[in-house]
Amino acid sequence: MARKVPPMSPLAQEEKAHRFCGMAAGTRRVGISEFARGKSWRSLLDETGCVEVTDRSETVGLLLTPDYADDVSAYIAQLEAELEQAYVRTLFDMRRDYSEPMGGAALAAAALAEFDAREDKIREFLDGGE
Repeated sequence: MARKVPPMSPLAQEEKAHRFCGMAAGTRRVGISEFARGKSWRSLLDETGCVEVTDRSETVGLLLTPDYADDVSAYIAQLEAELEQAYVRTLFDMRRDYSEPMGGAALAAAALAEFDAREDKIREFLDGGE
Protein backbone atom coordinates (compact mmCIF):
# COMPACT_ATOMS: atom_id res chain seq x y z
CA MET A 1 0.00 0.00 0.00
CA ALA A 2 1.44 3.36 -1.03
CA ARG A 3 1.78 5.96 1.67
CA LYS A 4 0.55 9.50 1.20
CA VAL A 5 3.62 11.71 0.73
CA PRO A 6 3.40 15.49 1.15
CA PRO A 7 4.44 17.45 -1.94
CA MET A 8 8.11 18.28 -2.16
CA SER A 9 9.78 21.08 -4.07
CA PRO A 10 11.39 20.05 -7.37
CA LEU A 11 14.74 21.35 -6.10
CA ALA A 12 14.60 19.13 -3.01
CA GLN A 13 13.54 16.16 -5.15
CA GLU A 14 16.40 16.75 -7.54
CA GLU A 15 18.89 17.00 -4.68
CA LYS A 16 17.71 13.68 -3.23
CA ALA A 17 17.86 11.97 -6.62
CA HIS A 18 21.40 13.25 -7.23
CA ARG A 19 22.49 12.10 -3.78
CA PHE A 20 20.92 8.70 -4.44
CA CYS A 21 22.67 8.40 -7.81
CA GLY A 22 26.00 9.18 -6.16
CA MET A 23 25.57 6.64 -3.35
CA ALA A 24 27.65 3.91 -5.03
CA ALA A 25 30.71 6.11 -4.70
CA GLY A 26 29.41 7.91 -1.65
CA THR A 27 30.89 8.34 1.79
CA ARG A 28 27.75 7.39 3.76
CA ARG A 29 28.52 3.73 4.32
CA VAL A 30 27.43 1.15 6.85
CA GLY A 31 29.23 -2.17 7.07
CA ILE A 32 27.21 -5.35 7.50
CA SER A 33 29.06 -6.02 10.75
CA GLU A 34 27.63 -2.75 12.15
CA PHE A 35 24.12 -4.18 11.83
CA ALA A 36 25.03 -7.04 14.17
CA ARG A 37 26.83 -4.80 16.70
CA GLY A 38 24.05 -2.38 17.37
CA LYS A 39 21.67 0.23 16.09
CA SER A 40 23.97 3.22 15.74
CA TRP A 41 23.62 2.98 11.94
CA ARG A 42 20.00 4.06 12.29
CA SER A 43 20.98 7.61 13.19
CA LEU A 44 23.02 7.85 9.97
CA LEU A 45 20.08 6.46 8.00
CA ASP A 46 17.68 8.90 9.68
CA GLU A 47 20.07 11.78 8.98
CA THR A 48 20.72 11.03 5.31
CA GLY A 49 17.74 8.91 4.23
CA CYS A 50 19.99 6.64 2.17
CA VAL A 51 23.16 4.75 3.04
CA GLU A 52 25.40 2.37 1.19
CA VAL A 53 25.68 -1.07 2.77
CA THR A 54 29.11 -2.66 2.45
CA ASP A 55 30.69 -6.00 3.24
CA ARG A 56 34.39 -5.43 3.66
CA SER A 57 35.07 -3.11 0.72
CA GLU A 58 32.26 -4.30 -1.57
CA THR A 59 28.93 -2.58 -1.93
CA VAL A 60 26.13 -5.07 -1.30
CA GLY A 61 23.21 -2.68 -1.51
CA LEU A 62 21.61 0.61 -0.64
CA LEU A 63 19.36 1.10 2.35
CA LEU A 64 16.62 3.72 2.00
CA THR A 65 14.05 5.08 4.37
CA PRO A 66 10.49 4.75 3.04
CA ASP A 67 10.19 8.55 2.73
CA TYR A 68 13.44 8.77 0.79
CA ALA A 69 12.36 5.98 -1.58
CA ASP A 70 8.98 7.70 -2.11
CA ASP A 71 10.69 11.03 -2.85
CA VAL A 72 13.11 9.50 -5.36
CA SER A 73 10.27 7.57 -7.02
CA ALA A 74 8.15 10.72 -7.26
CA TYR A 75 11.04 12.63 -8.82
CA ILE A 76 11.65 9.87 -11.38
CA ALA A 77 7.93 9.86 -12.25
CA GLN A 78 8.02 13.65 -12.65
CA LEU A 79 11.04 13.43 -14.98
CA GLU A 80 9.36 10.69 -17.01
CA ALA A 81 6.24 12.85 -17.40
CA GLU A 82 8.34 15.84 -18.48
CA LEU A 83 10.21 13.67 -20.99
CA GLU A 84 6.94 12.33 -22.40
CA GLN A 85 5.54 15.85 -22.74
CA ALA A 86 8.70 17.00 -24.51
CA TYR A 87 8.54 14.00 -26.85
CA VAL A 88 4.89 14.66 -27.74
CA ARG A 89 5.62 18.35 -28.24
CA THR A 90 8.50 17.45 -30.58
CA LEU A 91 6.26 15.10 -32.57
CA PHE A 92 3.63 17.82 -32.99
CA ASP A 93 6.29 20.35 -34.02
CA MET A 94 7.69 17.92 -36.61
CA ARG A 95 4.24 17.17 -37.99
CA ARG A 96 3.38 20.85 -38.16
CA ASP A 97 6.32 21.32 -40.54
CA TYR A 98 4.82 18.70 -42.86
CA SER A 99 1.26 19.99 -43.00
CA GLU A 100 -0.91 22.60 -41.45
CA PRO A 101 -4.38 21.30 -40.53
CA MET A 102 -7.17 22.87 -42.57
CA GLY A 103 -10.91 22.86 -42.42
CA GLY A 104 -13.97 24.35 -44.09
CA ALA A 105 -13.52 26.41 -47.24
CA ALA A 106 -9.71 26.23 -47.11
CA LEU A 107 -9.83 22.41 -47.10
CA ALA A 108 -12.34 22.33 -49.95
CA ALA A 109 -10.21 24.72 -52.03
CA ALA A 110 -7.06 22.67 -51.37
CA ALA A 111 -8.84 19.44 -52.37
CA LEU A 112 -10.11 21.00 -55.62
CA ALA A 113 -6.60 22.31 -56.36
CA GLU A 114 -5.23 18.76 -55.90
CA PHE A 115 -7.85 17.39 -58.30
CA ASP A 116 -7.02 20.11 -60.84
CA ALA A 117 -3.29 19.42 -60.54
CA ARG A 118 -3.81 15.69 -61.10
CA GLU A 119 -6.68 15.90 -63.56
CA ASP A 120 -4.83 14.01 -66.32
CA LYS A 121 -3.93 11.09 -64.02
CA ILE A 122 -7.45 10.93 -62.59
CA ARG A 123 -9.02 11.02 -66.05
CA GLU A 124 -6.67 8.25 -67.22
CA PHE A 125 -7.63 6.09 -64.22
CA LEU A 126 -11.36 6.70 -64.69
CA ASP A 127 -11.18 5.97 -68.42
CA GLY A 128 -9.36 2.69 -67.81
CA GLY A 129 -6.06 3.78 -69.32
CA GLU A 130 -7.51 4.77 -72.71
